[in-house]
Amino acid sequence: SGQRKQLMKNEKLLKFIPLLLGILIIFGGAFLRVNEALCNDAWYDEAFTGVTIRQSWSYVLDILSQDRNHPPMFYAMVKCVTGLTGSTDPFHLRLVSLFFGIATIPLGYFLIQHLSLAKEDKKWLGIATMTVLSFSPFFIAYSAEARSYAFLLFLILVAITCFIKASRNSFKFSRALVIWVVML
Repeated sequence: SGQRKQLMKNEKLLKFIPLLLGILIIFGGAFLRVNEALCNDAWYDEAFTGVTIRQSWSYVLDILSQDRNHPPMFYAMVKCVTGLTGSTDPFHLRLVSLFFGIATIPLGYFLIQHLSLAKEDKKWLGIATMTVLSFSPFFIAYSAEARSYAFLLFLILVAITCFIKASRNSFKFSRALVIWVVML
């Protein structure tokens, strides 16, 4: 009876290991991204973001409506964030990218959970996905730039996750279908 209780206690503890590991991975990835954003000055492409968002809303919308390479939603968010912080220094220009770069880490886990894999593999494959997203120099760099790359990766992962959910419902009207269409 005592051994059985200890075994059940150990099993409960083992269930929390992936959660704790996931939290540590997210914090590690957040630390690396913030450190990267703080250590580097703005470079040429980021200057476009800084110059654009310093203009009036009408000017920003006019520029972005003519330019199909830059998503207007990203620039609207950067303009709002820099308006709230009162600063357009490189770190404040990068806050939106930092947010989406960090939010992409657990989103990778949720995407894996929606794929059709064996239940035992899902949890650890999700942790592995989070680790790659968290510690990859490529993802760190793009999460710490005042460019839309981290935002776009986030939207792509949301779209894929919602596509999988909607496909399981034969693309009948659902929240997942609506989100997928909006992400596209």
